[in-house]
Amino acid sequence: MKIKEMKSQSFEKYNLSDWERTVEKTLKGKKSEELHTKTYETIELKPLYTSEDRSTKEDQLIRKNENDWYIAQEIIGNSLKEIEDKVESCLVNGQNCLSLSIQNQHMNKELEELCRKVVSSPLPLFIIEKNTVELFTSYLLSYSTEAKSEQGVQGVMASDIISNRLESGKLLAADSDDFQSWIDNITKVKQISPKIKTILIDSSPYHNAGSNAVQELAYGLMEGVQYIEWLTDSNWSVEEVAERMVFHFSISSQFFMEIAKLRAFKQLWATVLKAYGVSNLEDKIIISAETSKFSKSNLDSYVNVLRAGGEAFSAVLGGIDYLKVGQFNEFSGETNPLSERIARNTQHILKEESHLSKVADPGAGSYFIETLTEEIGKKAWDLFVQLDESGGVLHHLREGSIQREIEKVLKEKKKDLVTRKKAMIGTNIFANLEESLSIQAKQDTQNVSLDSYESITPLRTHRLSEAFEELRVKAEYLKNKQYSVTAGLICLGSLKDHKARADYISGVLASGGISVVKSSECHSQEDISTFIKNKRLDYYVICGTDEDYTSYVMDALQVVQEISPTSIVNIAGKPDGQKYLEWKEKGLSGSIYSGQDIFATLTNILNIWEGENHNE
Repeated sequence: MKIKEMKSQSFEKYNLSDWERTVEKTLKGKKSEELHTKTYETIELKPLYTSEDRSTKEDQLIRKNENDWYIAQEIIGNSLKEIEDKVESCLVNGQNCLSLSIQNQHMNKELEELCRKVVSSPLPLFIIEKNTVELFTSYLLSYSTEAKSEQGVQGVMASDIISNRLESGKLLAADSDDFQSWIDNITKVKQISPKIKTILIDSSPYHNAGSNAVQELAYGLMEGVQYIEWLTDSNWSVEEVAERMVFHFSISSQFFMEIAKLRAFKQLWATVLKAYGVSNLEDKIIISAETSKFSKSNLDSYVNVLRAGGEAFSAVLGGIDYLKVGQFNEFSGETNPLSERIARNTQHILKEESHLSKVADPGAGSYFIETLTEEIGKKAWDLFVQLDESGGVLHHLREGSIQREIEKVLKEKKKDLVTRKKAMIGTNIFANLEESLSIQAKQDTQNVSLDSYESITPLRTHRLSEAFEELRVKAEYLKNKQYSVTAGLICLGSLKDHKARADYISGVLASGGISVVKSSECHSQEDISTFIKNKRLDYYVICGTDEDYTSYVMDALQVVQEISPTSIVNIAGKPDGQKYLEWKEKGLSGSIYSGQDIFATLTNILNIWEGENHNE
């Protein structure tokens, strides 16, 4: 067809009813509602959105004039010299913002020189790690003449005094000397460097404890209100507080939900500021983000590059101002120049090759994103109002209700992972048995006077993959003790009969660090006997069709009991009825099937090699 003819073509217009009829025909009579899914925020997602789903209200979303952002990759080193070298390297390689983490260092001439170079740099700062913030604040107050211009230091130099110790079960007391010192310090910094942001609302502790997007927004809003109340009581104006606030979010792998979360937050916080009488909102809603720690795994860690890339993409589409992309191997303690470069260049690709910095609010106009933004915003606002009216963020942290509600969501997320409702590549599916894994112990490096803190229920940090990492470490330990940690698959019938179940079992066992040895096609008791005699393993799984089970399971159980009476035998699939009960009476230990809690199953299987056999 020629171009002129193509331009003259027209297409018949279809409506939603036409689409639904086509779907039902494709689904062979099932309703399109069966394609709906429910999120952890209890929002029901439809497979198709139209203009009818959008609100009839005028769109008042707060948007930036352009979508550019600061590349705020955190620079960490084991020595001040290493940090200084990394700063120079990052600047050469296109980082447009200085973000540092300096642990356990006392001020000396070498550190003073590093601080001087950082604050006198033409680039804005992004420093949110508590100890480093205190260090640079101390330097700035002592050496204010080093400020790089009449406007002073610019960027972000703030930590969240509410959320930064929640994992340890500590909440800063508002009547403590440390609290008053914090207010005094940021008040002095306001006079020295009026452009620096010194008030951080960091929702990442809630995120990394397992919260959903609605909770993150509501808790962030409550913290923001709490800071306004604190500082206006200390003779700040609301305008001064709003101008120095930065809201920090962790971005998960739920691509569209995270875009909607950031877009919704801007509107919600604008509503709060309007209620306080604040105007000119565009420059008072600053958002920073980091890719999620909760969603990352030490298992097959290169997959983290893809996870972080998608998360960074959604953060940019959501309109952030500062962004940190985590390194793919940061949880193994083995970060290196390659992982640092990949993390930094992920942002360069989004900015320079995808040109996302040149499109303001790229999600605008999408029926799905616009509708999801509105839905998550309504739910977050309702939760915020409910909690704020019943005591506010400090009350609910002390009472433990925030911790309990997040724990409910965490349990739901964990359940979805262990039942494989949620797939995590390299962790609970497509596991790599060749990799070696070690888990780094968590360390609390924050130096604070705990006398200034009151004890509350801890808000523990998690990563979703941790349970499977523990299984793999356990399997590796057993292998180092010279246990085989190998399952024998008794494959009944021809390849086409047993392949599906054998592949499923192989995948499940691999996620627990258990390798498999498959038999050849077993068409008789003699075939089964030959395999058992040749391998003599501690654990077997029978794989085949339900019809083959009826013919051969009893034979397989008899052979195992005669040749290897201490071995454990499971069956692939979930057989029902009297036959299954008979097989269990004859020695079948249990079954492995889709939808099962495979973490519990794998734990029991690994216990075989520790001499702690558990039947289901």
